[in-house]
Amino acid sequence: MKLANSSSIDAPADEVSHRQTTCCGNPSLSSGPSGKPPPPPPFPPQTSSSQNKFDVSAPRKIPNHVTPLLRAVFKRCRHYYFEGKISDTPVLDENCILRYINVDTEFQRGPTCGIVALKMIASLICDVETDSILRAAQDRSFTHRGEMFCAKNMFELAKDVVGSEACQVEFHENIFPSNEAQVWELLAQNVIFLVPYDVDKDNSPGCFGGKKAHWAALTGLAKINVERFVFGFQGKSAHTAAWPLSDLSRSNSQLHEFDPAAACTECVHETFALNLKGHAISFKFSEDTKIKCIYGIRI
Repeated sequence: MKLANSSSIDAPADEVSHRQTTCCGNPSLSSGPSGKPPPPPPFPPQTSSSQNKFDVSAPRKIPNHVTPLLRAVFKRCRHYYFEGKISDTPVLDENCILRYINVDTEFQRGPTCGIVALKMIASLICDVETDSILRAAQDRSFTHRGEMFCAKNMFELAKDVVGSEACQVEFHENIFPSNEAQVWELLAQNVIFLVPYDVDKDNSPGCFGGKKAHWAALTGLAKINVERFVFGFQGKSAHTAAWPLSDLSRSNSQLHEFDPAAACTECVHETFALNLKGHAISFKFSEDTKIKCIYGIRI
């Protein structure tokens, strides 16, 4: 285990060498040490791997859209940056009260929120361009300009992009709101979710009957007293967001109809409620997958 000071929780400038140059699920979807100051006090023992890195750091910014309660707790945590295998990650417990996986963020162009969110997840194990994913979706008649109003189509596309021995992709039908606890349990096991919801003006979950449907990648969680929060990334912001899981569940479970202004594609039709409402897609990466995480340890 190596410990080094850091002034930021951002990922280091150098790229992780394990990343593949082609998309794991579909080879056709392809794209073209810093210094070590004196170490701080050690992180609680979690792994014996000498290739892992733990950086003690103060967060540059608190995630967007957090409640006052989570904001106060976030400020009172000692934050650690972890880079290493999933199998070596510390667990969420009474001391480690928040954790989320960093992904490479990207702004969406046009109605490509789902495509971009999928690309963020894929970036953990392979290099693939957003345009390549978009073309693959268009080739399968899943989308016209990038909009993805069918969760099952998104699931099929995700399998094409990252489905492999390195990543198990699963479709969860009607997981919201009745099986909200299962989402929490899987997030605690470093499973990532791709979830549709109605986006509000500040990009947080809202309730508009499905007329502002959006996609987000959920990469982590926090538990404060009895309230559960999830950390997410989406294509309208480069910042990490944190929302109450109950808000996201409520938003997802009321996706009844589409915005008529979006009806420019065959993928948008009267069965919209059956295509998005209640559904989610999960990504379980192999134990030797290298990830970059932020942890909050109670002071």
